[in-house]
Amino acid sequence: MAGKMASLSIHQTDDFAVTERRSDLAGLAMSAVLPLAAVMVLNGMAIATGTMLPELGTRLPNWMPGWAAALGFLVIYPMWGIAHWLVAREGEKGRVASRWLLGLITAGLAYPFVIGALDPFMAVWANVGMVLLVVAAIANAGRAAPRAVYWIAPSLFFMGGLALSGFAAIAAGWSPGFFTNQNQAAL
Repeated sequence: MAGKMASLSIHQTDDFAVTERRSDLAGLAMSAVLPLAAVMVLNGMAIATGTMLPELGTRLPNWMPGWAAALGFLVIYPMWGIAHWLVAREGEKGRVASRWLLGLITAGLAYPFVIGALDPFMAVWANVGMVLLVVAAIANAGRAAPRAVYWIAPSLFFMGGLALSGFAAIAAGWSPGFFTNQNQAAL
């Protein structure tokens, strides 16, 4: 009886373990929901306490609207989590790729705070940095679990879109405070 109880308790521990390495549907669901929950809680706390920095869209014309960027992040966080779940189960190669995806998720969590603190010119380059981070995550995940690339690739288009809309806004007339362009000189 004691042996049966010990194996039962070990079995229950495995069933209720919260880990990305679970190969069942619960592991997949947790991996998709946890990054999304983290971004929602963090941004909710920032809004509630008033520490969320103003969005660039209010300071710069032709930038992607804030609601569109927020919607994009709500879609890509679960996708990053699913990609993480796929690679985390793949041994040593998966462990390395998993770190890149965790870095991508962490950078995404910090993104609204970093972007809000930068002027639009530097924010565009921060978006380019996120694009490069996505490319690195794709390259590493592709080696460990090729299917994970399908879950990360849409964020390449989303982050690339943010960068391109920023470059378009700068081309439309915004310039850094240390110099004026022809459009601003006329004002």
